[in-house]
This record gives sequence, C-alpha cells and structure tokens, in this order.
Amino acid sequence: MLDSGCYPSSSSNINYFEDNYLSEVIISKDLYYEFMFLKGRSMFHNVQYSTAIGIFTKLIRELSITNHGLKGFCHQWLARSFLKLNTQENFKIAIEHLNLARSIFEEQEHYSIVGDFLMDLVVAHAHINQRDKPEILYKDAERYFNIANNKLRMLRLQRKCIIFMEPISFLRLY
Repeated sequence: MLDSGCYPSSSSNINYFEDNYLSEVIISKDLYYEFMFLKGRSMFHNVQYSTAIGIFTKLIRELSITNHGLKGFCHQWLARSFLKLNTQENFKIAIEHLNLARSIFEEQEHYSIVGDFLMDLVVAHAHINQRDKPEILYKDAERYFNIANNKLRMLRLQRKCIIFMEPISFLRLY
C-alpha cells in the first residue's frame, strides 16, 4: 500500500516501471490490474484527477467478475476523483459510483469497507446540499462499523461528519 508521503516520488517510479517492466507484468492480467490501480491512486494523489479518472474507468470496463473486489475499489477511487473536480454534475457521478462500490461489498459482507464508502457518500451528499441524506448515511456507516467492530474507522467517520455536516444535525445523532 502506498504511504501518503511517497506519492510525488511514486509517480516517477511508476513511469520508470512502465517504461522498463510493463511487458513482464502484462503476462499476468491480475498483476497488470493491480499495477494500474496503484497508478490511478498515484495520479489521484498527485492531483492528476483526469488521468486517474481515465485509468479507473478503463479498469472498471476491463475487470471481470473474478476481480469484483478490485472493481469495487476502482468505483470508489473513480468517485473520489470526480469529487475533486468540484461540480454538481461530478458530485452526482461520484454518488453513482460509490453506490455501485457499496453494493459490491455489501454483497460480500465486508462491513468496514461498506462503511468507508458510506463516509465518501456523506461527503458527496453534503457537497450537493442534500440536508437529510448525510445524516441517514452517517447512521448507516455507524451501523456497519459497529458490526465490523472497527473503532478506528468509527472515529474517522465522526471526524468527517463534524467537517461536512451542520453542527445541529451532527449533535442530533447523539
């Protein structure tokens, strides 16, 4: 997993890898998909959102049912990329992709991961000024994190909600 402090150097390393070793990775589709996913995340963290969108979109089209989990994460990172573009239309596209990712991991009963998608949905709905939806999503995320007994992600959820929800609304949750 990439550490957030290494993204600037990861971009040049990924380019070097592509130039010198990509032909070896292409032999294994799974390795290639993992590499492209990491490249998309690197582009996202290097503020190259359009490039990241292209990578994640391509992966979603190419991934089969056997790569269902990776496909779900591609939907999540595609949504996060659209959220960064900061327009109402892009927020709506992000919501569609987050709901697709959510359904993939709900089906697999990965509750902490579903909670993460719900946190992103809280942010997306807050951006499009849907007043009641973030509160409902908060409750859903809280429920999933409790099922998974994931206290760290519960704290992250509370932090995000303090930032993105109105103070009165957030206080009603308790």
